[in-house]
Amino acid sequence: MDAGPDASANLFDEAGVIVADMSCRRCGYNLRGLHRDHRCPECGTPVGLSVHGELIRFAEPGWAEKVALGFQYMIWGLLISVGVTLAGCCFRRIAGGDSVIVHLVTLAAAAVSLYGVWLMTAPDPSRFGRDTDLTARKITRYALLAGLFALVLRLLTSGLPGVSAAFLGIVLFVAVILSVADVVGQVAKYLYLSRLAERIPHAGLAGRARFLCWAIGITDALGTVALLALAIIVVTSPGTSLTARLGLPGAAAPPTTSAPAASLPALPPVSNLVIAGGILIGLISIARIVFGVVAFQLLIALGRQFREQARIARDTWAAAETGERNRSQT
Repeated sequence: MDAGPDASANLFDEAGVIVADMSCRRCGYNLRGLHRDHRCPECGTPVGLSVHGELIRFAEPGWAEKVALGFQYMIWGLLISVGVTLAGCCFRRIAGGDSVIVHLVTLAAAAVSLYGVWLMTAPDPSRFGRDTDLTARKITRYALLAGLFALVLRLLTSGLPGVSAAFLGIVLFVAVILSVADVVGQVAKYLYLSRLAERIPHAGLAGRARFLCWAIGITDALGTVALLALAIIVVTSPGTSLTARLGLPGAAAPPTTSAPAASLPALPPVSNLVIAGGILIGLISIARIVFGVVAFQLLIALGRQFREQARIARDTWAAAETGERNRSQT
């Protein structure tokens, strides 16, 4: 791991030569053995730019700007998602059903958010060759991609007429598995955000990201469990049609058996279980909205901070390049 800013003096010997492992901020080349006034032999970046530790203001400007752009896309995706949710509620109230356009825009909002996450989790060039293990950055990328596929499955099943209960249960089960990956991705995302905030450095934003790591992780996990329970009810409850399995009006009566009713334990109607599950999901949704507001504020604050840090990094690198050229001409 790169040394922190306060330890940069220990990187050099009396002659100004780097005596410890230190990665170039632009390409990741190991600068050990080079003088502080030299350039990286791989990319030509002044060595002096790579000795200030992990602070964003000294990071490669292109990477910092890409992360800042990722925050903007994530904010836009969240705003579109909220707008689509409100529009969908109004449409269902007026038309009594979901709109294909609402589903498509929901997917588009999720894709915009995922693109923002992809930019936000772009690998830091200074960690080239060292970012080989399974990290929060990598987990965030691929787990949230699985979550997008889960959303596609849920929207497809909600918009297909005449779907059999067995098929619906299978699709819901697959969606649950993918949703588990999405929960892991959400936890990893806010953990990674806390580490980015520490590199600004901003202790308040880092603490807020760690809080959301647990808060959103727990609420999403409970939602996934509720969805799994619904899938089990749909598949295993009596009835030959989806309405019968969910206890909806118009359902055909389940076939009778020769066994007397007294010999079977009394079970709550499936419709009651569905209602209870709906209440639980409703409470989880309320908590998710509250945490979503906090997350939105966090993204805005981090985006503002990263734009400022990227500007400082650009100025720092430009000044270092100018100073290096002036030294080479004298």
